[in-house]
Amino acid sequence: MNTRTHSLKIGDIEVTVLNDGQLSLPTGFFSNLPDAVAAGLGDHLTVGASLWLVCSGDQRILIDTGSAEALKQMFPESGKAWSSLSGESPTDIVLTHMHADHIGGLSDPAAFPGVKIHVARAEWKFWTQEGLADAMPEDMRPMIAMIQQVAMGIADRIVLHDGETELAQGMHLIDLPGHTPGH
Repeated sequence: MNTRTHSLKIGDIEVTVLNDGQLSLPTGFFSNLPDAVAAGLGDHLTVGASLWLVCSGDQRILIDTGSAEALKQMFPESGKAWSSLSGESPTDIVLTHMHADHIGGLSDPAAFPGVKIHVARAEWKFWTQEGLADAMPEDMRPMIAMIQQVAMGIADRIVLHDGETELAQGMHLIDLPGHTPGH
């Protein structure tokens, strides 16, 4: 299945969008919606999931790894990009944040051997802190366990960043916390 939806050039940088499927989430999951907006959405909201492959010079930077098989049981329409990624040879991976739909492809620590994995220091620190699962509501504990298991398997390849960082010529990582502590 070809999950590449389209590519675009930005100067010398080429960005290819990869469709990772979709997630059907209960509308109540979006707790910050005004009541009038939530009422018009129905019981579930289907959201798309995408990854990006950014080519800049000799660098092939994969932005997130999608959910792969990590969410298939709960969201059968997710993880679509994984088959396309198995043939890629990224030089770097950037994790926008560490939710399962962004790091699921790293559930197998052997995935993308030797590739540097970039993540914001605040994000890494939050999700890898000891005792985090015990401090969270019961329904969040399986997600936290999965994230921490992935983190243990990739810890030796992590490159932590604080603030703005140039990753490639013309490509900068910037902090935009809000969705997660180090998004």
